[in-house]
Amino acid sequence: MKTTAIFKDDLFLMHDPGPNHPERIDRLRVIYDFIEKPEHKKKFVFPDFGPADPEHLEQNHGDALIRRVADTSGRRYDYLDQDTATSAKSYEAALLAAGAVIKGVDLLMEGDIDNGFALVRPPGHHAERDRAMGFCLFNNIAVAAWHGAISHNLERIMIIDWDLHHGNGTQFSFYDTSKVLYLSTHQFPFYPGTGALQETGIGEGTGYT
Repeated sequence: MKTTAIFKDDLFLMHDPGPNHPERIDRLRVIYDFIEKPEHKKKFVFPDFGPADPEHLEQNHGDALIRRVADTSGRRYDYLDQDTATSAKSYEAALLAAGAVIKGVDLLMEGDIDNGFALVRPPGHHAERDRAMGFCLFNNIAVAAWHGAISHNLERIMIIDWDLHHGNGTQFSFYDTSKVLYLSTHQFPFYPGTGALQETGIGEGTGYT
């Protein structure tokens, strides 16, 4: 029987961008409530995991962004741009979200699980190296992919981004490298306006987007 790991934590429910914000807590809470039902919970394993270390974040993000997000800790509300709001626990939740996907990569590579699903917030695919945007603070999937490439020497990594919106941050993380093949399904030219058909990478990364 295949082992599917679910990465979840109540800290993710403490990232609160504010009332009526599209990236609201209930989006995750309803999924947690469903999975916690006994008939569903028995199908999964729930590994322990901790926050990402700074060196993991630095593989994808610059110091200025990491410090800026850290500065929001303890503040009731802060805005990193006009759409991207944080609350008192958003930084801690963002660190734990990145830590969840890192743990998932490690468990997969160690053969302890067959697959995993990270039910985390804040989201990540719009976050660029030096910029939080589109409700996203740190780019979780990019952090996970770099961890796989650097720590586990993986040479073939593919990210499939299934979303109405283009994952600009994830694309730009690997735009000039062949280490990761990035495939995005999105409606162009919706927000953020990137992801045109001719965007296929540059240099070593040509053909890998």
